[in-house]
Amino acid sequence: MVTQKKIGNLITYVVVLLCFAYPISAITSVFLSLSSTPVNIAYRAFCLMLSVIVIVYALSMGKVTLKRSTLPLLVFLLVYLLRIVYDTLIRGVFHENTLTEIYAYYLGSILIPILAIFFAFKYTDQKKLVILSLYTLLVSNILLSVFYLKENGWAITPEILLERAVITSEDNDKLVVNPISYSLYGGYLFLLSCAIIFIKSPILPKMIRMLSIIGLFIGLFNLILGTSRGPLIFSILGLLLIFALALKRTKINFRNYFRIVAVSLMLIASVAYAASKVQFEVGAFVRLTSFAENIKSGEKEERNFLYQEAWDMFMESPVFGAKFILNSTGSYPHNIIFEILMSMGILGLLIYLVIVLNLSLCFINLFKNKVHASRISILLVLSIGISLTTGNIYQSVDNWNLIAVLLAASAKPFE
Repeated sequence: MVTQKKIGNLITYVVVLLCFAYPISAITSVFLSLSSTPVNIAYRAFCLMLSVIVIVYALSMGKVTLKRSTLPLLVFLLVYLLRIVYDTLIRGVFHENTLTEIYAYYLGSILIPILAIFFAFKYTDQKKLVILSLYTLLVSNILLSVFYLKENGWAITPEILLERAVITSEDNDKLVVNPISYSLYGGYLFLLSCAIIFIKSPILPKMIRMLSIIGLFIGLFNLILGTSRGPLIFSILGLLLIFALALKRTKINFRNYFRIVAVSLMLIASVAYAASKVQFEVGAFVRLTSFAENIKSGEKEERNFLYQEAWDMFMESPVFGAKFILNSTGSYPHNIIFEILMSMGILGLLIYLVIVLNLSLCFINLFKNKVHASRISILLVLSIGISLTTGNIYQSVDNWNLIAVLLAASAKPFE
């Protein structure tokens, strides 16, 4: 018999698997000495199967309602789908990836799961969602750390902070987890752990808070090892948001303020000490420094030229956009704003801005109502931030699904 609890559990698994379990899938292929492609296909096919089951079960429960705040996201995704269909099936534009990969990612890991989230998230136990997310991110990050250290002969030295951490296949000829993903999942664990530790309401079990302390250090370790600027910058911004929210919910007294300030100073001192031990040559900070110097000198990186081409394509068709990929490379500008302008024009950008406005209102609503999902929603600072520096629309699985969770979890719909 289908129950609301069963539907809620299934959609929880869908969210956690799609958003936080990719490193487990990738490293499983390395452990079994298999190609990562079939393992990744099996992992995403399982998530798609769960999503379809959730949709069928939700429809069987009776009338399905959607909050108005969710509609702009659905419109945006459908408009982008029309752009993909028009460009690939009618215009036949060149693309670096196969059509199977494009549609499998976009439909199977984004559009259909988001429909499942919108239909069934109201049945979710949000406390369970936070706990399962923490467990999954812990496993993902422990595997990342162990396999990276294994590939480097278990040498824990200052020199590893100068390189960009990656996980490769058994024969070292294929990148399974790139540096950005390595830092990204470290950042997710770091921010979720901090949100659990510092935002104490609503209450979670003491064991979960203890695990979060462990997760904080493991996540920070991987965040720094990946030496990626984007994840580092937006993780810091997410941490500042967590401190601000913690202060907002904290009773004004000397003891509580002293505790938060003391922890902040300890974290800053720890990072400064680690940096001093490697003569301030930690890879992530070196990359940030060089990035700042390039801005001052006016020197352009490769990505700047991609932005310029995307802008030129937008100017060719400013209302509806020109094409969903760049003319020169068959790839993407690695910035969601430029990609939206290039592929969907002003129309797409306006819809996206409405989505961001809805996200802001829903976050305020979640925080005011002290909902468990407010902790998960903080991860959007990192996932949306990353969309401004890398990736593309149809492969940003965790970003779009996290957006859907925040929109669906809001206690009240905003008219």
